[in-house]
Amino acid sequence: MFYEKEEKYSCWEVLAVLQKEPLCVVCLAEAGTPFCFLANSHAVYDRSSLNVYVSSLEEQQMPGCPPEKGAEVILRFICRLSDREKATVSVRGSVEKVYEREEKGDEICRQFPGGWPVWKICGITMRGRTICSL
Repeated sequence: MFYEKEEKYSCWEVLAVLQKEPLCVVCLAEAGTPFCFLANSHAVYDRSSLNVYVSSLEEQQMPGCPPEKGAEVILRFICRLSDREKATVSVRGSVEKVYEREEKGDEICRQFPGGWPVWKICGITMRGRTICSL
């Protein structure tokens, strides 16, 4: 039996959920446009400031360009909580900085092998959805 329920999550609750297991999907959708960017499950969370860093490992895009500084984005995270449960949460925020491929020595960029561009997203949690199977 499958059921679906929507819940409101706090920022801290969302981070706790996301850190249980690596993400399956990270999707950035620029607010108000059909833009979609798949980041191939590569993200780093800054627990102290609620920032999210996302790498463009696979640049699979639908109409639009990668978000620029100041762009509003919605991040949709899907993660597996267990063999029978997964959670999806959405965070709305804005792009604070785009780290370029050439940038060296940046602590966040070093966590993404290959030197792909990395977006720093500052956002707050809007809502979450938990999908469970019993």
